Amino acid sequence: HLVDSNFDFLEVYDDTLSKEECDKLIKDFEDVSPLSGRKFYETGESQQKYSTTLYSDTRDGLFKAFNIPTNISLQKGIEAYKEKYSFLNDISLWSCWRYYNIQKYEEGQGYYRLHCEHDSADTSGSYRILAWMIYLNDAECGTEFPYQNKILDAKAGRLVIWPAAWSHPHKGVTPNKGLKYIATGWYNFNKGTTEQ
Repeated sequence: HLVDSNFDFLEVYDDTLSKEECDKLIKDFEDVSPLSGRKFYETGESQQKYSTTLYSDTRDGLFKAFNIPTNISLQKGIEAYKEKYSFLNDISLWSCWRYYNIQKYEEGQGYYRLHCEHDSADTSGSYRILAWMIYLNDAECGTEFPYQNKILDAKAGRLVIWPAAWSHPHKGVTPNKGLKYIATGWYNFNKGTTEQ
């Protein structure tokens, strides 16, 4: 039978984390030292984005403080997403990728370039099926999805899930005003990604 053709496959789930949980994630992020042995970097303004990023790993105990609340949020969202788009249940061998990022955008920074998450130039990117993002604070600047005609507000605890493909290019609303904190990552096809 026919399905609703108005679906844009961009789903927003509010309150997947409490404000207190988000505040704790932000505090833990700010407490991370670049000297702690974790990968920590800041891109230059000449790149497609300008942010401070902590590369996290769900299999690394160092990131337990980030992994537990992030997983709670994702479990709430992905079940609802698969219920709405039930065909995903018929696609086998995909799961949440172990690596994800916690990012901080300061005044004037941001993800400037329109991009999609299914980047064939990147080995891991070519296996992405869905992307996810959790806003960790109520920020002034959110995320723009021009082909879906949506600008999402950055609200603490809000989880967004969307297809990683070319159909959903997006960028931050830039230049960023104030501070914005997010956690973001992907669901990947397992085949071909040896570090699932």
